[in-house]
Amino acid sequence: MSGPPSVLPGGGFDASVTVCNQGTAPSYGLSVEVRLSPDATITTSDVIAGVAWLPGLDVGQCESLVVPADAYAPADTYTLGAIVDAHGGVPELLESNNAMAGGELLVAY
Repeated sequence: MSGPPSVLPGGGFDASVTVCNQGTAPSYGLSVEVRLSPDATITTSDVIAGVAWLPGLDVGQCESLVVPADAYAPADTYTLGAIVDAHGGVPELLESNNAMAGGELLVAY
């Protein structure tokens, strides 16, 4: 997961996310949320910056996508992260591998 090194507060940016199906069955579509976190642990309580839809993945397949996002957060340094199926809509063998931290994003003027 990656994005630009900095962005203006409220400014738009693109985040690059790679999602892989590590399960034993195909997935038939899921949401990918980009989040701004004050630490390296990405959760649903972090600031949501963007959402994209991934139509589906076969077993073992990976897909890279660009998620359009906005930095509607106070000026600060954040960890850019992504969460797949953040609200548990897709039944999975392993739910604990759905969040990933990326690099830092400075939100500042």
